[in-house]
Amino acid sequence: MPIRAASGEGLGELLSDYLRVDSTNPPGDTRTCVEWLGRRLEAVGIAWQALAHDPLKPNLVASLSEGANALVLHHHMDVVPVTGQPWTVEPFGGLVRDGYVHGRGALDMKGFGVLALAAIAAAKSSGRELRRPLRFLATSDEEIGGAEGAGWLAEAHFEETAGEFLWTEGSFATPAGAYPIQTSETGVAAFRLTARGRPGHASVDNPENPIVRLASVLPALAASRLRPNPTVLEAGASSNVVPATASCVLDVRTPPGSTVEEVAAEIMGSAGSPEWLDIELVRWGDGTSSSDDSELMSALRDAILAERSGATITTVQGRIGTDARPYRPRGVTCYGLVPFELDAHELAGMHGPDERVSIENLERGLRIMLGVVERLCFEGGGAVTTETVAQGEHPGGREEGP
Repeated sequence: MPIRAASGEGLGELLSDYLRVDSTNPPGDTRTCVEWLGRRLEAVGIAWQALAHDPLKPNLVASLSEGANALVLHHHMDVVPVTGQPWTVEPFGGLVRDGYVHGRGALDMKGFGVLALAAIAAAKSSGRELRRPLRFLATSDEEIGGAEGAGWLAEAHFEETAGEFLWTEGSFATPAGAYPIQTSETGVAAFRLTARGRPGHASVDNPENPIVRLASVLPALAASRLRPNPTVLEAGASSNVVPATASCVLDVRTPPGSTVEEVAAEIMGSAGSPEWLDIELVRWGDGTSSSDDSELMSALRDAILAERSGATITTVQGRIGTDARPYRPRGVTCYGLVPFELDAHELAGMHGPDERVSIENLERGLRIMLGVVERLCFEGGGAVTTETVAQGEHPGGREEGP
């Protein structure tokens, strides 16, 4: 019997409800999200637990069975701000129109959260015995680094929230059927470059102006292998005074295994190592990676190809940090893939205006997720279905307000 997904209408309405919970970070208050998710888990008889270091930023975990070899379906509840963006729909209205669900978080990453919610509800409703625990994990604070979310959970509640495998965000698929699975991600570091020069009156020609010196090295850095991005500039205090120094902070995405010394040396080398240029570390986070040889990778490949026979499946290294970062060093195999096939216009909605996801993508993504759950968590054949998810008394039920 083939795996059957919930109706598109049920998934769309479920996501619409979730998007109407405003969890913008900052401030990142996820209390209402936890309550919303908790009610839907309770509706299908799944117990859940809230874990919080910051009372305003709780996290939620729910498990079917217990054990260290769990498959964890993870999403973060917080979303980025919409301030100043030219939205044409209400960002937190959860509008369902023309086959799309519109709203902040549809892609990043409440859409994936709805798939995970539907999948664990389906597994529970099947009544079948699991050979591997299935865990639903919803975290806070990801959009500003995850210190109160995955970072704290991995330190303080590892056994309750981790597993052998963790599936989260990372890459998206394309309409042409390319499915890049993120198996590693760069580290995130910040360095301050400071150019020294000769201070003096601005009316006098000054070839040792530190602002000019600093600006002169930035094009070479932009063209270098690391491609560091200047994010903060600091120079001068008066319009008629050449300052003694000028500095900028560089955001640098570092390959897994890099050291502070190696990255600093490469930045200075790309800048030409002038004697008037100094570098100092501002912030450092290691890159992380997982082996691409695992049962989860096999399950993902099989589920994708069952849905998309001509799909091209690759592994990639991501430049954007995810909540996998604190779990990989502790032995959890983590992959990042949101199985939505997005064109360039749709992808531009992530962190941008008019974020949306098609109901077709929700349905396809859920079928892929159910295929992975079937392969990893259940013995033998049979099918996990999610038809009940679309019913009013189950997680797809429509509610007024968050």
